[in-house]
Amino acid sequence: MSAGAIESIFRFSLFFIGAAAVQHILMQKMYRALFVKLKNAGIIGGMFSRPAVIAHELVGHLIPAMLSGSRIIDVELREERGHVGVKYAKNLFGMISVTISAFGPAFFLPLLFIALYAYLNAYDISLYLTSGDLSNKIFGLISDVSRLDEIKDIIVLYAAVAIAPSAASSTGDIKMFISFVKNNKGLAIIWASVWLIVFYISYALGTHATDIGAAIIINSFAHYIFMYAISFAVLFAIVRGWEKHALMEGVAAMICFPAAVKFIFPSFEYPLIIGLLASDLVVLALKNKK
Repeated sequence: MSAGAIESIFRFSLFFIGAAAVQHILMQKMYRALFVKLKNAGIIGGMFSRPAVIAHELVGHLIPAMLSGSRIIDVELREERGHVGVKYAKNLFGMISVTISAFGPAFFLPLLFIALYAYLNAYDISLYLTSGDLSNKIFGLISDVSRLDEIKDIIVLYAAVAIAPSAASSTGDIKMFISFVKNNKGLAIIWASVWLIVFYISYALGTHATDIGAAIIINSFAHYIFMYAISFAVLFAIVRGWEKHALMEGVAAMICFPAAVKFIFPSFEYPLIIGLLASDLVVLALKNKK
């Protein structure tokens, strides 16, 4: 195997594992600090917690498991958590299915957000994911969403806030994958060998699937970071505002500050950022109401 092929495969593997690990850690922090408390915020909290659970379980687990040939046993969706019971075959197809399903939320949910954003802005998603300067894409995304000039901007903003809290593999997902691998070590070795052979053939033929895959993962991860930052700011205002009985003040700041900035400084590109910062500062500054 050539040095170039080894480097390409190693780079893809590093990005795959690294992105999945970072997203898992960030999701756990948001889940404990904010997400589980959304149920206390009534309808407003449910507007963000329920879509996150549905996206994680259905888009992240159920659909990938079904499409990869596994049998769905049961589905449970609650406000703050869910569960999809899957019966995986004890063969290579089961190994493939459990891998796709276990890591599905980390990659399919950011891709879902990217697909929505690309569709609403008439971008070619294949070109958007694999070409162009990444920093320009992210700043363009921030600029598009922050303007809040059109309905599509609000839809993309809501999608970012609602999808980000569940766009990663949970501890249960990872334990399930590790357990399957431990109980089926031979299948895991065969599965890894198949991937290496496929990647090497791709590299030898000049298609460089690993480089394309790495580009998609990097783009997906960068968009996830954007989603996470926006989601954390919004959920912080909701949760802390509810705890301090100042939710309306926080929401009012989130709406009024961007409107004021757009009115006073029409050319300012990022009024949303001002609104999020303002709402978080408001709920931090206010004392608990009696």
